[in-house]
Amino acid sequence: MLTGIPVFPAHAQEEPADALTKRLSVEVLDSIKADPTLRSGEVSRIILLVDSKLLPNMNFKRMTAAAVGPTWPKKSAESARLPTDHASLAS
Repeated sequence: MLTGIPVFPAHAQEEPADALTKRLSVEVLDSIKADPTLRSGEVSRIILLVDSKLLPNMNFKRMTAAAVGPTWPKKSAESARLPTDHASLAS
């Protein structure tokens, strides 16, 4: 919980993509509005917000497979390994 709003990991039941996007957008914007350090751009607080609100709702393996297309299943285990930390994702 970052600003009084409980954070739940990826929902057990499927939430429609448009509803998920709207919910996360509202939660993130509300968090930014309520937190002066987020508004000032403090990176550590932004990382906490991303970790608590966005990352638990993202399926990186599925998104990568969709982006790569039919060749994804043919990738070796090492080339198919996905980064899990911010530094790897940002580079």
